Amino acid sequence: MMIQPYQTGDLLEVVVESMGAQARGVAHLGGHTLLVAGALAGERVEAAVEKAAAGHILARTVRVVTPSPRRTASPCPHYGECGGCDFLHTSYPHQLEIKRQAAHEQLVRLGGVTPPEGWDIAACSRPLGYRDRLDFTPTPQGEAGFHPVKGSLPVAVSWCRLAPPELSALAHQGLAYGQPGRMGREVSRLRVQQHGRGELALLIWFFHARDGERLAREAGEFLAFLDRAVDGPQGVSLADGHPSMSLTSASLTSVALTWPVETRKGKKGRGAGRPTPEENPADPVQVLRGGDRLEKNLGGTRYRVAVDGFFQTNPASAETLLKLGLQGVEGGGGFPGCGSGPVFDLYCGAGLFAIPLGAGGRTVAGVESHWGAVTGGREEARRLGLDNLAFHGWNLEEPGVWQRLTDRYGPPACVVADPPRRGLSKPLVQALAHQGPPRLVVVSCDPATFARDASRLADHYRLEKLTGVDMFPQTRHLELVGVFSRIK
Repeated sequence: MMIQPYQTGDLLEVVVESMGAQARGVAHLGGHTLLVAGALAGERVEAAVEKAAAGHILARTVRVVTPSPRRTASPCPHYGECGGCDFLHTSYPHQLEIKRQAAHEQLVRLGGVTPPEGWDIAACSRPLGYRDRLDFTPTPQGEAGFHPVKGSLPVAVSWCRLAPPELSALAHQGLAYGQPGRMGREVSRLRVQQHGRGELALLIWFFHARDGERLAREAGEFLAFLDRAVDGPQGVSLADGHPSMSLTSASLTSVALTWPVETRKGKKGRGAGRPTPEENPADPVQVLRGGDRLEKNLGGTRYRVAVDGFFQTNPASAETLLKLGLQGVEGGGGFPGCGSGPVFDLYCGAGLFAIPLGAGGRTVAGVESHWGAVTGGREEARRLGLDNLAFHGWNLEEPGVWQRLTDRYGPPACVVADPPRRGLSKPLVQALAHQGPPRLVVVSCDPATFARDASRLADHYRLEKLTGVDMFPQTRHLELVGVFSRIK
């Protein structure tokens, strides 16, 4: 049995030689590789061991002995406690350099893929304040918080600098209702977001159905409380000298509650006995104000998103992502368009690519397992009168979906796939390998899974074009848009 050389909490002084994946610096000590969070290349730091594994040691900077000239002061007082950001200790241009290098190395090392020469990252126009949605977890004291760098309990956050301050203020106000005891500990998380033309929406998840039902009965009192000024007698105000704001009924246009559904009798386990997406939605949403759809607008296209559904949280960079995806299908940027056949938009969400492609005259089949996204896409397609656009509530993790699509629409001219972090499903990869179209556009939120999927497809597809999109500045995350051509 191999004995680990270091224990959790050990303090080690090391020199960081380079930057690797996950926003960690790479150092070596006593023949062991250390991956150090919060450090920059060239720095000497004191780091605390977080986890000692067989191949490497994870550590986190606790003191900078010799700083890099590229180190900067963090604009957020919560940095180092809150686990949401990774790069607030260096400049934004330097972050992009680190991300590109890490993604390039992952493609080569993990996928055996040679990225196209000169590929680069499209920077975000707003490195701070760019998010239009935040998900908070209540602290044990009932404050709005995020998951911490260390430990399991969330840490309170007064104002998340990645989003406009109104979102943090609304989360604090939502949890302040009836404290202590009525809310806070009963809430599992809150989502606050902007939609439409600056309207605000609040969504609250409860641990138990009875808590949501009780608050639904008190809806009038709860809404009145939310509509009071943030600096009112029962409200909260933001820290760091930021002026207080009002959340009025004119700006707070949507408030909804949700809680877990009971599984079917006799079934056990996560999601056991739940209906398929085509049959019924999952968790119930009690709308107190507004509808069960939020409006999003990108590049002149309107999207109808379920109040508890997913949509890109960085509008500026999402427009870049949309442009690159459409170019992969229709051509542009020095790349030819694909043929005139149907397009399959897989993992399509509310129709980020499907709706503008359908509006442009393409026959498009969107596939998505989240029922709220499917119904929202269908509603918008009907509003636009797009008989050439269809949304299907199918699970791409299950075999047979590709056959259903090709039976109904024929062979596609192009496939657009924007999978979750785990990447393309095995049944889909197998179908693409044997019956895939001439053009494949893959949008990935994880360079490592993109590298794995590119490797799986390498015998049948060549990566022709690659662009990074920095959807999440200050964090280690990077979106990749790859355009693949089938090898004849």
